[in-house]
Amino acid sequence: MKTPLRLLYAEDNPQDADLLRSHFALDAPDFVLEIVETEAHCFERLAAESFDVLLLDNHLPDADGLDVLARLRTDGQRLPVVMITGVGDDETVVRALRAGAVDYVPKVGDYLTGLPAALRNVVMQHRNRRRVDGNARDRVQRILHVEPNPMDVDLTARHFASAAPHLQLCSVPSSREALDLLASGQPFDLLLTDLRVSDMSALEFVREIRHRGIELPFIVITRRGDEATAVALLRLGASDYLVKREDDLSQLPHAIDHALYNFRVGQQTRGLHAQLESLNATLEEKVAARTAELQCEVDERRRLESQNREHLEKLTQSEAETRRLLQIADHSRRAMLGVLEDQQRTEQALRDSERHLRRVLDTLPAMVGVLAPDGTLQDGNRLPAELFGVELGGRLDVRSRICRRGVRFPCSKLNSAQPCSARLPAKPSVTTSNCRRPSGNLS
Repeated sequence: MKTPLRLLYAEDNPQDADLLRSHFALDAPDFVLEIVETEAHCFERLAAESFDVLLLDNHLPDADGLDVLARLRTDGQRLPVVMITGVGDDETVVRALRAGAVDYVPKVGDYLTGLPAALRNVVMQHRNRRRVDGNARDRVQRILHVEPNPMDVDLTARHFASAAPHLQLCSVPSSREALDLLASGQPFDLLLTDLRVSDMSALEFVREIRHRGIELPFIVITRRGDEATAVALLRLGASDYLVKREDDLSQLPHAIDHALYNFRVGQQTRGLHAQLESLNATLEEKVAARTAELQCEVDERRRLESQNREHLEKLTQSEAETRRLLQIADHSRRAMLGVLEDQQRTEQALRDSERHLRRVLDTLPAMVGVLAPDGTLQDGNRLPAELFGVELGGRLDVRSRICRRGVRFPCSKLNSAQPCSARLPAKPSVTTSNCRRPSGNLS
């Protein structure tokens, strides 16, 4: 929730006061309004309470609006003042703004409609100005016053002592002395000079100050008819100029405060601009460095991506080669399995054929056997075992076995009583004999 704005309204017309009160109650509830009718009551309330803004009618029963502005400055009141003026009173508006009013509102038509927004803007600008001024407004401001007329010097000093005690004058009669004081290093906050000084014109004085590199706000006091020269001085860098008239002293403190404020704003602006340029330069360096880092990262990432693509291509090729080898291995395995199956079928067929052959040999009435050169029976049917009692691996002595068993062979040598001179073969051979099983048992 925003803090309410305290508004003090100095108005002696009851109808205008009621209209403003009703309008603010409906359209500006963020204002806390208090109305006074006289200058005395106004300063009583200002001394008792703190207000954010003063809305001042130009004509009060006991004082003029300009007098109120002068007394406010004398009392050290710093609140912003908005003057309510009549239609066509431009002279009063100029004098009020010179005397310290920050804005004015002509009392014409539906002037109340835009008044709350104008007052809010005034309060915001005043708060911003106080932040810019900082502690400068609370300390004495030293003014270097160049004025050859001793009477004007005395009047100005007495007016500042009463109306602007925060402004301290240091007066010199010539521009040369002012330049010597500035060159000596004495601190001054503002230069106030008369346009017509005997030893040096104001234009030459201002140009000399600028050539020496002296950064100082200055205000020029002119006379009627010197406005063109004053405008030229403004182009050279003058902060303001005032035309000498009866009430120029009442306007001078506000003009000085305004020039000091603008000078501080300019200094802060230049400082902020320098900081901004420094920050921009630093930022540009950081951006350039970061851009280089990012470019390196991008290049490295591209290099890694290229490597990854190469690795991926190699992996793809390797995967394809692996699939091809796996297919070859699978084909080889299938072929090997086929060969093994064929071999198994062949072995099984051989075993089946061997068993069949064995059965056929065992059923033959003749003896069939395989003898080694030394007479060892390596293979054969069952007849050798039945007839001679010789198992596989045993030595078969054919004649002795035959004679002893009484088995008769068709071979004349085997049936002969003479020893058989037949020699056994040098290599194992298949021997087939026509000897038959006897009908009876052998003894």
